[in-house]
This record gives sequence, structure tokens and C-alpha cells, in this order.
Amino acid sequence: MSTVHAVGIYKCPSHLTTAAFAQKVEAVMDAILAAPVTQRHILKYELLVSNEDGDGHIQNLGMPSHQGTVIIVAEWASQKALTEVATDPGLVQILARAKEEFNIHLDSSTFTVDVIRKK
Repeated sequence: MSTVHAVGIYKCPSHLTTAAFAQKVEAVMDAILAAPVTQRHILKYELLVSNEDGDGHIQNLGMPSHQGTVIIVAEWASQKALTEVATDPGLVQILARAKEEFNIHLDSSTFTVDVIRKK
């Protein structure tokens, strides 16, 4: 059985700074990661927070500067494992509270991906 990689890209709501939004997302993810169902199935987790360090270089390439964004990357043991976690009633409640509290799903995109690794 192959592993499953999931990515969530969450734009910062206009009423929060990127740092404040990242802190809230991290707290939600800490609660999710602490759940026994997650502990059984997650293999790897990363939280990526956009910053302005490369904005000048990016603008020189003709692209717009970053918007406050938080990216979650997780690797799961299997599709069945991801489904079990995603449908866990306790975790569904955690995400519902986050949506109510700070619009975590506003302008977001969450999906599974195929990983192509090259050296």
C-alpha cells in the first residue's frame, strides 16, 4: 500500500496578520496531531508560512509579491488512514470551530498530490 500526500493551502483572512493566522493554524494542527487517530496514521507533517524574504526577487521575475499564506503538507500511511482521520468526529469538530473562529477555509484549497522527486 502506498502512502498518500495531502496539501492544504490557506490564505490569511484579511482581519489577521500572517503571523497571527499561522499561530491559529498551528494551534489547530497541534490539536489534530495530538489525537490518537492521527498519531496512528500520520507519517510526516510540515507547516509552511509565507514570508516576504524573496518578494524583491519574485517581483523582478514579473510575479506579484506573496499574500499571507499557510501551507500544510502531510504524509499519511494510506488513503484509508487519511479517510479515517478526516471523518473522525472529534477532528471534524476541531475544524468546524476553526472555520467559525477565523475562517480557516476562506479562499483555501486542500487536495492530495502525486509526489515526483528529482535530485
